[in-house]
Amino acid sequence: MHYSHMHALEQPISEFPAVYSRRQIGIRLKLPVKMDLTIFMFVATWNDYLGPTIYLKSESKKTIQIGLQRLIGQYSSEYGLIMAGTVISLIPVLMMFLLLQKYFVEGIATSCVKG
Repeated sequence: MHYSHMHALEQPISEFPAVYSRRQIGIRLKLPVKMDLTIFMFVATWNDYLGPTIYLKSESKKTIQIGLQRLIGQYSSEYGLIMAGTVISLIPVLMMFLLLQKYFVEGIATSCVKG
């Protein structure tokens, strides 16, 4: 996504007013893509299950995803607790998206334009 966006930006730079320097133009055009990558990396890191399972041994440092997995038993599951924990674990991801929503939509829209 990052490469296709940067490749698509070569031509429109000449259309910017002479007031802006090339650095300012580059920063303004790259910011939405950087924010997209930030959101994707945050969600991937937040939802990581295998990594913390391997290298965290202390029960007090386990992540919420590991805690949700422990609510699923062999013969029964606590579905009410699982759903409540899922909603709680969704809150930081939703907050991150809402804070960066403007950049996310702009970055996706400019990356997908073919010209």
